[in-house]
Amino acid sequence: IGYVFKLIHEKGFIREEYILLVGALAGGAFTAAGFFVRYKKRFVLSQVLFGGAVAVFYLTAFAAYVRYGLLDDGLAFIFLSLITISAYVLALTFNSLSVSVIGLLGSLFIPFIIDSGFFGVGAFGLYVFAVALMSTIVYFFKRWRVLQFASIISLLSVLTKLLLSSTFS
Repeated sequence: IGYVFKLIHEKGFIREEYILLVGALAGGAFTAAGFFVRYKKRFVLSQVLFGGAVAVFYLTAFAAYVRYGLLDDGLAFIFLSLITISAYVLALTFNSLSVSVIGLLGSLFIPFIIDSGFFGVGAFGLYVFAVALMSTIVYFFKRWRVLQFASIISLLSVLTKLLLSSTFS
């Protein structure tokens, strides 16, 4: 979807604002289709659609912030955090491990997407701790070992990146 939007924009067929609107509508359509398919008892397909919706929402918010500059740091952080929370709510509601892992990975990429000046080392550490805590809470409710494993590996990777990129006195 991102490639198609980029191609359409570069050819001059559609403006930036409309690309973002279509991205948000596509994410909403995937979500609605996921609910409809779930109602029809096609559980695996609904998980694919929910995961696709979360990915499209992340991609749309990322494009609005990085590519087109339509969002400032704070607003981009709020939108991306709301997408993450929505992914965890969908995962818990519909018992979807794959959606929770997509939400986890998206939430841990947020600090790297947002300008590094927005996060201080302390705020970054608190944010990563909050994400790890949220995935731990989901783990205790659902006992998804893959989520816990992905959370630990991601947390260690992000903290290693933080330690390597920061200067110590």
